[in-house]
Amino acid sequence: MNRFSLLCCLVITFVMMFSVAGCGGSSNSSSGSKLPQITAVTPNTAPTPDATTVTITGKNFSNSTTPVQVVFGKDAATSITVVSDTRIVAIAPANTEGGDVHVTTSAGTSPQTINDVFASYPVPI
Repeated sequence: MNRFSLLCCLVITFVMMFSVAGCGGSSNSSSGSKLPQITAVTPNTAPTPDATTVTITGKNFSNSTTPVQVVFGKDAATSITVVSDTRIVAIAPANTEGGDVHVTTSAGTSPQTINDVFASYPVPI
């Protein structure tokens, strides 16, 4: 890889980091609010046929001017309780395939992270 290619890769990486993470805690949306961010999903696995109560921790979950939405992969949570700005309790629906968990508020949707994965598994017969 020549120096120009390396420099381009570094610049692209730098720009992507700041467009996803924001600069120094500045606003991440045009409304002046901050995007929700997920730091943990507990439990992060559950049997496929069962609906599962899941605690989502992170920040910027409250103060939404629209109802908060939670999805597990492609499946919407069947119940959502915003406990605080840093905690949501949601029910992952039965038979969900799982995947990345995302929280959507009026500020926008949480970015994908390594901490937002929820997996389901088949129950042995």
